[in-house]
Formats: sequence, structure tokens, C-alpha cells
Amino acid sequence: MKVTIEQILDFNGSVDEFLEKPLNIKTAYKLAMIKRQTDEQTDFYQTSFFKILNEYGKKDENGELQRVQEGVNEGNVLIQEDKLEECNNALSDLMGLEVEINNYNLKLEDFGDMEVSADDLATIIPFLSEEE
Repeated sequence: MKVTIEQILDFNGSVDEFLEKPLNIKTAYKLAMIKRQTDEQTDFYQTSFFKILNEYGKKDENGELQRVQEGVNEGNVLIQEDKLEECNNALSDLMGLEVEINNYNLKLEDFGDMEVSADDLATIIPFLSEEE
């Protein structure tokens, strides 16, 4: 199945909610195998993200990335003003990149009567199979 990097990041952000709850062995296996693959793609994302920041970020005289010093964005990398649109496009392309994940035939029914939030459920929907 094809999913985007953004869907993978959302999935990895909430999958622990599912993994911490009692699951039958088959469902736990399917979920764990999907997580293993999404973890690999998350590593790719992080490497690519830092390459983009390194390319478009402002650097000081020592070649180090400059960061916001205060406020809600404190610690974020400053982007070169004349490269802001290019940086945003590169980040959008990265988030929209489609990657192939093995389909483990995970179905909504596999989770039984598990109680989860709608937000958490939304993150696994792209990984659910509609096949019987």
C-alpha cells in the first residue's frame, strides 16, 4: 500500500496508544510489523528534513545553523528570507512523498471494542485494509 510521509508521521505519533492496549496476537503482530516499516521511513524523513534545513537555514560565520532565540518558536532554525518559498516547497514535497508499505491486511474489526479517540483512529485509517 502507498502512504505519504505525513501519514507515517501521524501514525507513529499515535500508534503507541494502540500498542499499549490489549490486542490479540495477530492484531499486535500486524501493527508491530507496520510500525517497524514506518520507523524506517521516519528515519528517512528525519535525515531528509535536516538536509533541507541545512540547505535553506541561515548560518553564522562558523557555518552553524542559526536558531530563534526566544518566543514560541525558540530553538527553531531560521530560514534564509530569499529561500523561504523554496524551503517550504521542499518540505511540502517531503511530507507528500508516497512510499510503499507492506499491507498486513489490518482491519478495523481487528481492534474489537477497543476505545480510542477519533484523532488516534484517523491516524491508522490509511493503514487499514478494505480487502476481505
